[in-house]
Amino acid sequence: MTLRPPALAVAVLALAIASPGFAQAPEADLARELQACVDAPETEAEAETGLMTCSRALEAAENDLDRAGVHVKIANLWLALGDTNAAISAVDKGAELAPEGEAQLYQAAVRYRAGLYDEALAMAEAGLRDRPDDPHLTRLRLLALTDARRHEEARAGLERLYRRDPSDIEIASALAGVYAAIGETGRMDRVLDAALKLAPGDVALRYLRGVARVREQDWAGGAADLDIALADAPDDWGLAARAVARAYSGDREGALGDLSAIQDPRSLTTLSAIYAVRAAAAVEDYARALIFAEAAVDSASAADMATTLVHLGEVRVLAGLPKEARANFEKAAALEPENARAWAGLGSVTLDSDPAQAAIFYGRASALAPEVPEFQAGAADAAFRRGDYETASAGYDRLIRILPGDYSLHAAKARVLMAQGRYKEALASSTEAVRLAPDDEETLLGHVEALAVAGDSPAALALLDRLVASGAESPTSRFLAALILRNQGEYERALREAEAGLVLAPDDPALIEEKGTIYYMLDDPLSAKEWLDRAVALDPASADALYLRGLVRVDLGDAEGGAADQAAAVALDPSLGEEL
Repeated sequence: MTLRPPALAVAVLALAIASPGFAQAPEADLARELQACVDAPETEAEAETGLMTCSRALEAAENDLDRAGVHVKIANLWLALGDTNAAISAVDKGAELAPEGEAQLYQAAVRYRAGLYDEALAMAEAGLRDRPDDPHLTRLRLLALTDARRHEEARAGLERLYRRDPSDIEIASALAGVYAAIGETGRMDRVLDAALKLAPGDVALRYLRGVARVREQDWAGGAADLDIALADAPDDWGLAARAVARAYSGDREGALGDLSAIQDPRSLTTLSAIYAVRAAAAVEDYARALIFAEAAVDSASAADMATTLVHLGEVRVLAGLPKEARANFEKAAALEPENARAWAGLGSVTLDSDPAQAAIFYGRASALAPEVPEFQAGAADAAFRRGDYETASAGYDRLIRILPGDYSLHAAKARVLMAQGRYKEALASSTEAVRLAPDDEETLLGHVEALAVAGDSPAALALLDRLVASGAESPTSRFLAALILRNQGEYERALREAEAGLVLAPDDPALIEEKGTIYYMLDDPLSAKEWLDRAVALDPASADALYLRGLVRVDLGDAEGGAADQAAAVALDPSLGEEL
């Protein structure tokens, strides 16, 4: 449980000390005992000593108001030790001895520090019914409203107090938090900047502005504020927020260091656990991301459950656990049918196996959140995968009009155009993608394919050679080189490219199938069958491998086996029936 700063509770004790009963101690010894209790440090290391000091003060006290003040101090010391129940018990004992209005202030202040905001609010409001103009109860009520997330109710009152005294840092912090919660970031920034000029070392303000900057994707600014806050007050919540800032600003080691320093993922609030999830996923530490995502689900309230399940599902997709991810997305969509990311998650896990269903899911996500381009891109991809090229092309055209500088959209449009046989247009789209992302390997490999199908195989091979020379060699680049060379009839060179690719990825089904195909073209049916057997074993749904193996088996005298392979291939891809 998060403990609030002690300013309010100390103020309560100060009120008791200033009251006639407390101040008029009949003996000097009694005054010294009480003063020693008041002065006892409220740090965790010294709180136990303070409790013994205050116990002596309690024994020496001769009137109820003195005893009430000592009980409030004891409550603060228990809070320093993290014992909420003992703190509440102590303050409630003090309340029995104090005047009614002050009693409610004591009780509300300690509960507020203990993070029991609803209880603190109820007690503050009860006190205000008797003392409607009490400034301490009014202030506490507004702070409790803020921390109970009743931001609109707190706003007007906080604004009044802030106008009256802009130097009240706690009120400034609360008002900035309200503005952040309701989306008025300009006002939040102004309040925070003004407050930090007055109190540049205030940890709460640094945390608040640091997190605000992280939300605004000002990674460097967020990390800078959080550096200052964490130096003074290390906190798992702050580490999670700074990890996000560091991860997205490219500081992978710094992000991993922050994530490793978090002592107990299950002690994090839901929001801070989600920050940790995002940071771990950004640096591709999916095992750690799963730990934080599961912690977020465990700590989530009913209102936050769907959101945390979506985060867990997204991490499981990245970790290669689509079945488990689907269960998370389905539960999230059932809990919160208007959660667009839940529907998009379902689209992502069904895209390969059932693109028609994925299109429905992405369509639902896009309808709920039309402003999110990723959902529309998912719908276009689903249309492409199910062969609806017109819908896919129209979808990518719409997105390119919105985001003309997004290279991935131009690359995706090129794939659609190639599938439609519009090779010159595909090459134009691919060329634009490369112009926007000249160093992106996947985009360059897509351009190789576009060059090849447009009839410029020399340019495609030259680009592949440059990729290899620059150290960007990959199984895909070797596969494309083998494919282009085979189509040109250069079978021996094609075979060398396929073998080079298999050195990088010995179990790559596409490369294994390509090697079998090359052997078939070299009139080596025995070698062709060996490699095509491996290809089918790795990917039984490869219609091309089955069809070609059928031809090879016929050549080897196995007409029955060949016919079975060809029938299986046509069942997977009816267009192959035209080849028979």
